[in-house]
Amino acid sequence: MFETLITWATSQVAVYAGGSILAYVVSTLILKKIPTKKVRAWIYELFYMIGKMISAAGNKWKWTAKIWENTIEPWICGFIDMIGGAVISGFLDGLRSDNE
Repeated sequence: MFETLITWATSQVAVYAGGSILAYVVSTLILKKIPTKKVRAWIYELFYMIGKMISAAGNKWKWTAKIWENTIEPWICGFIDMIGGAVISGFLDGLRSDNE
């Protein structure tokens, strides 16, 4: 029985050590090589083009052309900013909640 306990404890130590080494390798060698500025610029450009297309469509559509710029577009921008900001800040605050 004592041998079984020692075998189990040894395997647990090996798993923790291997996991720690793997976490170090992933975080320092792989994740740091991702060009975050380029990825952010690409995502920004994609959503900029989507916003530009939606705005152009709102200005050209016969039912919204007269009220798009002053009524609908500011409301949509404010609503998305409010919801998106709350989602992002809540998520990031939750991630940081256990940090001191």
